[in-house]
Amino acid sequence: MRLYLRCPVYPTEDATWVCTAITNILGPQSFTISLEGPLKIVLSEFLTLDSLERLRERAHELGVVNSAVTHFTSNWDGTTTTVLLDKQAAYVKRLRVVDESEESPPLGTIHLSMTFDDKTEFDNFLAWFAQRP
Repeated sequence: MRLYLRCPVYPTEDATWVCTAITNILGPQSFTISLEGPLKIVLSEFLTLDSLERLRERAHELGVVNSAVTHFTSNWDGTTTTVLLDKQAAYVKRLRVVDESEESPPLGTIHLSMTFDDKTEFDNFLAWFAQRP
């Protein structure tokens, strides 16, 4: 499994604030900040389930596990799945899964994309995520 994180930093935001929001839900991570046109983009890449442990814990604490699993499953394309998390909610240590087709949070989203070797690895991930830590 490989996990890719991408989060825009809008002109009215500070990159440190965005990194804090991400850290609040994923725990300490190392970030790269790149430029795409006028926007800064916070990027990170993870290789293990350990990097999602804090996200899983928060999902269980806040009762949004089923919502997250539903999004992981509905976005599964055979190799990759994605989930969007509300950046503003993350800053205040809340976990809110966003359905991009229905809403657009004012400060945008944290985009998590996960790539798996096969369906079995994806199914094992879902079972791990749904299991209470």
